[in-house]
Amino acid sequence: MSELKETLDDQETSGEVATRFKTERNTSALRCAGCSELFYVDEHTFNRTLSDLAFDPADSPFYCSDCEAAYAEEER
Repeated sequence: MSELKETLDDQETSGEVATRFKTERNTSALRCAGCSELFYVDEHTFNRTLSDLAFDPADSPFYCSDCEAAYAEEER
């Protein structure tokens, strides 16, 4: 049971879990560069994405987990 809690804690602190709905933690909206769906992310992910876009506006660095998995599968 402690392994499950550790996994959930890791997900909560990593800031990498985007949701399709606004949550207490995920309050900032971003569009996935792959599927164009709207996702909510935490402030860290949002600020990092905006910083990356300021560096290179032609390349959106945010992809949802489904699109990341699809692109990883295509690379194989």
